[in-house]
Amino acid sequence: QQADGNIIMTEVIKRIRKCDYFLGIWHHEESTRTQDEKFGISPWMPLELGIAISEEKEFMVILSEKLNDEIWKRIKTEKGIPKYNDDNIGTIIDKVVQFFKNNSAK
Repeated sequence: QQADGNIIMTEVIKRIRKCDYFLGIWHHEESTRTQDEKFGISPWMPLELGIAISEEKEFMVILSEKLNDEIWKRIKTEKGIPKYNDDNIGTIIDKVVQFFKNNSAK
């Protein structure tokens, strides 16, 4: 976030509209520990995913394995949702990028 007076939401929407694919990396937030000793996420995450879906973007979400399951169970579950940890995040992102390349309608 820049202290330039621009409205953040407008920029977020503009960037999502311009993208070819949407990859949501739902990282856990240490400050949002839940009752099961897992974590929550930034409220921006579901908002950004909702914008991508409403813009009919191809999308994928990958999740920190430290997230509370209740957070993501209600999103479009017909898609596989990979989980990552600090050791495998690079590999997971590479696989998702390859998936988008292989399944591109363009």
